[in-house]
Amino acid sequence: MPTTARSKRRPDFRGSVASAPSAQEIRPLIEAGRFRDAIMRAAKFADLGDHRDRILSAREAYQRPEFQRQLGKSPDLLIADGIAALRERYGA
Repeated sequence: MPTTARSKRRPDFRGSVASAPSAQEIRPLIEAGRFRDAIMRAAKFADLGDHRDRILSAREAYQRPEFQRQLGKSPDLLIADGIAALRERYGA
């Protein structure tokens, strides 16, 4: 069977990607004190509203704390601020 241009393309994975986490997944993590997991999941949301920068900064502080220190920022303060943003956003 001859190869067509269509068969050489990468497969379409749009439908197989797991959906973004829901708020119902975030609240139990916050209530259980699993803030790192809650921040990592919440950071995947497309719409975080006014809390976006604080949550993404907390994720960055978890992932690369030494880099944040090089920038003159305290990873602990960024994380604490991100946790506060999660609680404001998700009411937990």
